[in-house]
Amino acid sequence: MKIYTISVTLYRCLCRYKWPIFALVIALIFFNIWGKQFFKSYHLYRALHDKNALLVQRMEASRLNLSQKQHFVHRVETQSSFREKLIREHLGFIKKQEYVIRFLTPESDVAAQRAVHF
Repeated sequence: MKIYTISVTLYRCLCRYKWPIFALVIALIFFNIWGKQFFKSYHLYRALHDKNALLVQRMEASRLNLSQKQHFVHRVETQSSFREKLIREHLGFIKKQEYVIRFLTPESDVAAQRAVHF
């Protein structure tokens, strides 16, 4: 008797709420079929989003580096005193009637010996 009353009650419940239950069953079927693919796609999306953020940071750093180099080139092209300073410091050029005095240190002496033996 109890089984009969449960089945009748279940039948009445199903008849009364058939559209919400139908929608729930369809949603569960949909989730079962495409749920794994959705989560895989979501994880791939998050990974690509994080990679994109990293690439944007690298691009900003590269832009900053480029602007610093452009500023340096602009100074070399326009300022003769800056060019002269670079030539004197990096190439070791001197003006007429100037003398260069170099003091040898143990580190520079070892470096000079290594350079000779190559």
